[in-house]
Amino acid sequence: MLCVETIDLRVLIDPCFSNDLLNGVLVYNPGRKLAVEKMPIPDILVVTHGHFDHLHWQSLAQLPHDLPLLTSKQSSWAKRDLSLRLPNMTRQKSGC
Repeated sequence: MLCVETIDLRVLIDPCFSNDLLNGVLVYNPGRKLAVEKMPIPDILVVTHGHFDHLHWQSLAQLPHDLPLLTSKQSSWAKRDLSLRLPNMTRQKSGC
């Protein structure tokens, strides 16, 4: 996860707020200390690709569902899953 902030734009890239992934198979040690409710709301969300450590549905669900989402135009997960899981999120396709 990466947050890039400029004077007028806040971009959140590949958000993953969990301390473990894959039902506990992968555990971050030391654990992450994030207060998602205190985190500034991003202006745009970027998900680089569909691997579990970049596309974490539970973390996406904790963000406002009306955020613009930037993905690769090749991302089959976005075409397939996004409208079902987060129907209000607007997908913006990059040229990559």
